[in-house]
Amino acid sequence: LSDQGLGVVIVTSADYPQRVSFAVMLEVRRMFKKLCPDKLWMKQTQDLRLKFKALQNILAKAQDPANFDRIASVNKKIDATKLVLHKTIESVLLRGE
Repeated sequence: LSDQGLGVVIVTSADYPQRVSFAVMLEVRRMFKKLCPDKLWMKQTQDLRLKFKALQNILAKAQDPANFDRIASVNKKIDATKLVLHKTIESVLLRGE
């Protein structure tokens, strides 16, 4: 919850990285504050349908956690490299080298 009373909630699957969830929420809040003036939403007393097109882009980007988290991105690259190495080692062992 921000100082102005703006809160963001995210619901994900159990295996979605928690650190990335927080990064997504921070990005949603940052973009909302940038694109929707405080005077528009701060005075509302009931739910309001605001057009926030950036949300779709953020959520699409968040489908791959590596887009929001450098550690997840590095881990993804390491996993890909490990897979290649395992295949290479297996082929060398099969050839008897």
